[in-house]
Amino acid sequence: MITFNGIDLVEHFNGDFIVNDIVGRGPMSQETTRISVPNRAGSYFQNRRKPERVLSVLITLKGASLSDIRTKVDELNGILNVAEPAPITFSDEPDKTYYGILDGEPDWNEIVYFGQGTLTFICPDPYKYGPELEATFPSDVVALNNNGTAPSDPIFEMEVLQPVTFAMIQNQDDE
Repeated sequence: MITFNGIDLVEHFNGDFIVNDIVGRGPMSQETTRISVPNRAGSYFQNRRKPERVLSVLITLKGASLSDIRTKVDELNGILNVAEPAPITFSDEPDKTYYGILDGEPDWNEIVYFGQGTLTFICPDPYKYGPELEATFPSDVVALNNNGTAPSDPIFEMEVLQPVTFAMIQNQDDE
């Protein structure tokens, strides 16, 4: 259900990694800056910004023993130990990618053969990204729709297959 930095954690732990809940993928938060003027009703809008996104993933890690859970936790720590935000995808939203890094101390409990806790990922870039689209013109007719939350402008690359020359021909009437 979660892929972090290209590693499907459920598959990696042979189904012993369970995602119970994910918080932070709802509507984006927004902060507005306003100025209030004394003796005047309301305020003046200045600007808005989108703050970082926080993804909280409540997980359960199963093991054959407490020692097995400790081994799996060490392995999970190794996977989550990255130097910068890494791609995160979820199976119910496979075409969207968040970029986040583990932050803070996870709330973690180990009872018998289960470890349970919340992994908090900070996404400094609050947007989620869809796949890059490519089209070849004129043979492909493609509607380029941005279904993600990040603003994006298309980038066009052209390869000229034959040399092109332009000749300016003056009309004799113009002379």
